[in-house]
Amino acid sequence: MTVKGKSGVKLFSRLLDQEEGIFQQLGTEGVSHPKVILRNLEFPGIQGAEYLSDAIYYCHAKMIPDHRPYAIHVLSQKNYIQLSFCLAGHLNYFNNKTGKLIYSLSSGMANMIFYGDQEIRVEYEGEEVFETLVVNIHIDYIQKHFSKIFLGLGTLLRDISGNEPRLISEKGILVSPELRQLLLHFVSKKYAGCFLAHYVEIKIKEAFILLMDSLEEKDSYPTTAQFLKPEDIEKMELAKSILLENFSNPPGLKELALLVGTNEFNLKKHFKLHFGKTAYNYLHEFKMEKARELLASSKKPIADIAEYFGYSHATHFSSAFKKCFGMLPKAYRESNSF
Repeated sequence: MTVKGKSGVKLFSRLLDQEEGIFQQLGTEGVSHPKVILRNLEFPGIQGAEYLSDAIYYCHAKMIPDHRPYAIHVLSQKNYIQLSFCLAGHLNYFNNKTGKLIYSLSSGMANMIFYGDQEIRVEYEGEEVFETLVVNIHIDYIQKHFSKIFLGLGTLLRDISGNEPRLISEKGILVSPELRQLLLHFVSKKYAGCFLAHYVEIKIKEAFILLMDSLEEKDSYPTTAQFLKPEDIEKMELAKSILLENFSNPPGLKELALLVGTNEFNLKKHFKLHFGKTAYNYLHEFKMEKARELLASSKKPIADIAEYFGYSHATHFSSAFKKCFGMLPKAYRESNSF
């Protein structure tokens, strides 16, 4: 993962690629349970954790503030399908040999991909701290538990007979608020009990189902291009930029409509059509995400963070944060501090 103009690629030797690792036998004597590997992530400029069981591998990776990690070189495995969730920042995935871009993910987006037997290079783009959760699930496990439930998944499984990457969605999948809350709680919770393998399996199944639901919901509706003219799309992009640039004191809908050259009715209608949510739901999610990043990467008092994002009372901010992420700001900071 690099900033533009910076070179350097470093091989990431995952637990999934290793014949042996640091095994942590969990539980008490006499209790039957799967053996799993659980360890802290070891890669320059990044912190996180890796987990491996017989069917599931996951890696939670988060850039350490003020550190610029290398681009990551990963050797994919053809027996797995990968779920990629971008929780913050922007990531690009390339074929390392050809240099061809396979797909990109921005914050709040996800995808499901079969890589085949490929060398993948992952690059970080921009100045913001990135955070990602990558889940690799064995194809046999997916076929057993999910292939007969989701039609789109069956199509993907039929298309992976070769060795070329296959995406379930060319444009990516918007992570729903419900799925987002599940993912953030999952990566924040320091669970290490004797039922770790069962806990991970349950949560990954839930995330898988919610992701597929988001995909099927997206595919059941016409695309933005079928409704909006290019000039309307341009206006909605401008409206988004104005909201985000003035997040602590945003304009009202009437004023925003005037600023982008439309009326309030069309602003409401076109914004939701283009972005999948109302203008102020979009702004609210943006503020909560930025607050989450600030809580994890700084020691700024919670009251100051609340004021920074336009909340006159810290209690109102705390309530909004808990509703979005399932935990209070203080608890989130304690579980994600560097």
